[in-house]
Amino acid sequence: MRLRSSFIAGVILAGAALPACSAGNDESSDSPSASKATDGKASSSASQAAKRPTTKRTAAFQSLYVPMRDGTRIAVDVWLPQPRAARGKVPTAMRATRYWKARAGEKGTPETERWTKAGYALVLVDARGSGASFGTRSSELSKAEVTDYGEILDWIADQPWSTGRVGTFGDSYDGDTAEMMARLDNPHLAAIAPRFNDYEMYHDLIRPGGTEMAVIYRWLTASRALDGVNGAVCDLAKRLEKPCDDKWRAEFGKPRPVDGPDGSALAKAARREHQSNVDIAPLMKRNAFRDDRKGGTSLIDGSTGSYQREISRSGVPMFVPAGWLDAGTANGALSRFLRFDNPQEVMIGPWTHGGEGDANPFNSPKKAAAPSPAQQWRALMSFFDRHVKGSGDAEAKKRIRYYTLGEDRWRTTSVWPPAGTRTSSWELGDGAKDVYEVDPKASTGPASRWNGNLTSDDIVYPDRRKADRRLQTYTGKPLSRDVRVTGMPVVKLRMAVDKPDADVRVYLEDVAPDGRVTYITEGQLRLANRRVDQGKRRDDAVRVPHSYAREDARPMKPGEMEDVTIGLVSTSALFREGHRVRIAVAGADAGNFVPLKDGATKFTIDPGRSTVSLPVAR
Repeated sequence: MRLRSSFIAGVILAGAALPACSAGNDESSDSPSASKATDGKASSSASQAAKRPTTKRTAAFQSLYVPMRDGTRIAVDVWLPQPRAARGKVPTAMRATRYWKARAGEKGTPETERWTKAGYALVLVDARGSGASFGTRSSELSKAEVTDYGEILDWIADQPWSTGRVGTFGDSYDGDTAEMMARLDNPHLAAIAPRFNDYEMYHDLIRPGGTEMAVIYRWLTASRALDGVNGAVCDLAKRLEKPCDDKWRAEFGKPRPVDGPDGSALAKAARREHQSNVDIAPLMKRNAFRDDRKGGTSLIDGSTGSYQREISRSGVPMFVPAGWLDAGTANGALSRFLRFDNPQEVMIGPWTHGGEGDANPFNSPKKAAAPSPAQQWRALMSFFDRHVKGSGDAEAKKRIRYYTLGEDRWRTTSVWPPAGTRTSSWELGDGAKDVYEVDPKASTGPASRWNGNLTSDDIVYPDRRKADRRLQTYTGKPLSRDVRVTGMPVVKLRMAVDKPDADVRVYLEDVAPDGRVTYITEGQLRLANRRVDQGKRRDDAVRVPHSYAREDARPMKPGEMEDVTIGLVSTSALFREGHRVRIAVAGADAGNFVPLKDGATKFTIDPGRSTVSLPVAR
């Protein structure tokens, strides 16, 4: 999932901030084959590319339709590196998206320049039911959509310019499509780079802890607007409290049509089919549990983590960047590392969604991302050069490179948790029970980890001293030495509530000697999901094993004390000597999560029987 407040700039363009390039068409014999493509009239029309003048020929370009097994026409852009004669056959980088592969009238982009200069063909794909592609969408990442991508891989391998080796990549949703292709056991897929993607839709993004993220409904509306569904553009304006005027409509533009005289008409025809796309928002409301399938929509089916067996069997090498404060992408990267057998090069840094900004809560909001987007790109290219451009015999590694907040240091490990990590636990207090009146205005702010998918702003957690006045806090004594927490913090609360259900939020914070409070990470749980599964899981070090299944849900008995275990999103952070560790408890995160209807208004917590357990690295 990836949307921006400026919207089109981030939704449609996936490249990092490099200078734009110009590109034109090339009529060489190595242009994408039209024998298996159609523009809706005749296959020969698909090769009639609209000529665009250019001062330098860095890439040959063509946009065309590729028909699928059911006749649905999928819009594909192909960029080939120039000069062709000197290059022979080339490997391919492929990105499939539901956010338009390009806008109408757009020529080259930083993305096209990067790949073609590096000697790759670049293939961009509009997902079924989106952009200029025909078809409809019954859900996100449906079986039909993923199957399409396998057929595109076969089509690429059949082109005269192709070596038959393809690497797939992308951020967020485009990273989901890249990883989903590994399910297909396609012989042409040589490597994948799912960046900041949604390994576990339920846990890590849409309903963490069973709670209900607010921004998802703006994302769903925005996606329908991009699909051209009638009225969706104004529906989104209403959600964002903007006027639905000509300026707002113009910001959306139109998706790039295929080449040829009928391209625009075909794009309009495709968007007419999109009117039948299923509106998932009301179904999302009804699917409160992980195993719900109301309306045929399931968060399990759309999660790459649900396909461990198929993806592991593929053996495809993976390059997986994630951010400690980017929703739950870090947890997804760690769970995948522990559960999947594929070679994996994982990087977890202090980044915003997509790696374009700095999210380190110890830094100024104006600090640039480090490594920079350009450096991240070079790491991706190095990975592709080894596994896609080569013959496939490059050494495949499985390791994690991770950054420690507050220390500004990177480390590498081949195991998780890192060797030497031990658990340090203590009680939250030793006094009488605390009664906390839930403050519905408590919030982590509009620039939280949960909104990074929608806005172009940095993830920013300012000094939390004032915010913590609305929370129930437990603060430890000043530390006698530096403590590096690396892994999943776990908080066990002995508590009672005054209603049958509640959303409980727990924050881990650093309190400096001058009183400044710095957010580190958080966890949440809808108490109906508090049952903990027994038995060992491969990613127990990342997640408390709640099932989030409807059959396991049970109400609380108001006033009755129970033990509740909440796992926080994994982190790596250094608490300096003299600083103090704080646990803060809330019952709301206004603006980021939808309030639970008729949820508890009062928490009773027994601090002497409540504990925090921190994974302390050596």
